[in-house]
Amino acid sequence: MLFPSCVIVSHYGPGKWLPTCELIWGILTCCLSLATNAKTVYGLRFLIGLFEGSAWPGYFTIIR
Repeated sequence: MLFPSCVIVSHYGPGKWLPTCELIWGILTCCLSLATNAKTVYGLRFLIGLFEGSAWPGYFTIIR
């Protein structure tokens, strides 16, 4: 992960961080349908995975 999601969750709280990750994830997923070449798909999939994966510490914080 390129940025420390646990630090961001503890600073801003999961109530702000999780919706932000989900919103960006949704926008990037919609942009994926407009991709015209493989490089664009690879870049968007990387970013989608980044925001999808960075939401996990927030979910763990809420459940715990």
